[in-house]
Amino acid sequence: MMSLAAVFGLRARLFLASQVPSLQVCVEGVVDEALWFFAAPKKRSTRSRKRMKTWMLGPKPIVHLHHCGDCGKPKLHHKLAPCCVEVAERRTRELKEKRSWDQAAAKAKTDLD
Repeated sequence: MMSLAAVFGLRARLFLASQVPSLQVCVEGVVDEALWFFAAPKKRSTRSRKRMKTWMLGPKPIVHLHHCGDCGKPKLHHKLAPCCVEVAERRTRELKEKRSWDQAAAKAKTDLD
């Protein structure tokens, strides 16, 4: 087991021994127990070994594809197909233009009255 002096160096040992001898024993036990739980590798893991360990965490194939009811193209569940997004954007743009024309006509009508 590692002592407090090995962990914190000679200064810590001299300080604790000179100030509070009973504290040194108590702290050494806690430090020894705490160091026992921390895993420290003996050698550095190479990039190859890291990648060999974690290859299964990489991208997975998409298995939950559905077909769009409008265009029939594959899409994710609860998402719009790309072609349907373009259609929705176009419809939204047309509605906004119509609303702005309606607001302009209403404003012109109130200005005439």
